[in-house]
Amino acid sequence: MFVCINSYILPIVCICFLPQVWSFGSTTSKRHFTASTSPIKVTIPPHNSFIRQNQPLPLVLLYAGKDDSVENIRDEIEALKSEALQKLTALDEKMSEMNGQRPDSSLEGEGSSVSTTATAISTTTTTSLMEEETNKEESESEYMERRLVERIAISNNPDYSDINSVRKNKRDETLLDGTNWRISLDIGREIGTWMPKEWGISGERLKIDFEIEFSDEQLYEREEFLGSMGDAKIAVVKGGKMKLSPSLTEGVREISVKNGGWRVSKGNGPMGTNLLRFYIETDEKISRKAGDVYCPAGRIYCSCGFFNRNTPSSGQKERYKKKLDDLIARAEALDDEIASAGFLGKLQKNAEMIRLKVEMQESAQRFREASIVEPDSSILKFSSNGEVGLTKEGGVCCKVNKGVAIEYHILGRFYIQSSKM
Repeated sequence: MFVCINSYILPIVCICFLPQVWSFGSTTSKRHFTASTSPIKVTIPPHNSFIRQNQPLPLVLLYAGKDDSVENIRDEIEALKSEALQKLTALDEKMSEMNGQRPDSSLEGEGSSVSTTATAISTTTTTSLMEEETNKEESESEYMERRLVERIAISNNPDYSDINSVRKNKRDETLLDGTNWRISLDIGREIGTWMPKEWGISGERLKIDFEIEFSDEQLYEREEFLGSMGDAKIAVVKGGKMKLSPSLTEGVREISVKNGGWRVSKGNGPMGTNLLRFYIETDEKISRKAGDVYCPAGRIYCSCGFFNRNTPSSGQKERYKKKLDDLIARAEALDDEIASAGFLGKLQKNAEMIRLKVEMQESAQRFREASIVEPDSSILKFSSNGEVGLTKEGGVCCKVNKGVAIEYHILGRFYIQSSKM
């Protein structure tokens, strides 16, 4: 039988959703309210917009029980509250046990502030549960909302988390913050340099050593070599000095040097890898007497490969290596088969050999590319915490302005090694 009710049904809706609200993400027994098959047509009070626009009132169909269904629903609610109370009490006991105390024991000794706070939260929760039973004037919606807030407050406490905390991956730009490195510049003529033809033609090389810290202090100066001011930081030269290694005619010489900057350049390396770029600055030209190699005054720019060791391997390098090994083994076996085959067999197996060689070349190329993205540890130098691998050899260059154009001329290479300071 259909009955039209012109009243709010919000309390009924809250009651219907009570079992789901209490789940708290845990496995609980699901109860179903007894419902008859007789629908009752309920008129929901209109929103102000319906009243203003004189639109028809929306309707909704709900199922309700017979005349005694209200009592059944109340019994269900009390049962659910009792069950939830038991579960939360058990949870409080478990939390107290994890903190090394009984649920009703007082705090003994001098604990950490976090532990004291957690115990206070647990005690407050138990007390509030007792108050729930005696306070009958609190509405069901208010009761559920308050208990949910209390449960969230406890679950956010790290002392009571059942899930092991997972270390968040740091951003690439912060992995080198505060790390110290020994740098050895090897200045001399390299293939492809745009330095003057007479520069370094004798084969002479300059060895310059210094120590540097990649600080976490923001660099507020734009440097085109770094690419952007975003995440650019100050590179601190320890002691403000570099040492020029001795030669047959000269001893060790100290050279004053200024701090520079550094930045992780994302995706600008070979095969889209990351680069570490940094620079230092000197006011004097570095050279030896009667030598044809020099390092011009100004900024000295360096770059090398940067690899985050927290990033899991894609496995491509291993797959291509295995495939290449299998192809090589097959080619060796095919050589023996060709030697013992007849005329027609040789033709067929030679054709297979050609296909194998093409596939081997493709696999070798893929393997080389994968080796660039995931280099072998033998070509890397690692930070003291092992989170970063830098290619142990990098490039050194200087900036040359030609009108509106900027050129970077190769000065040589550098070698890098972690320094624990």
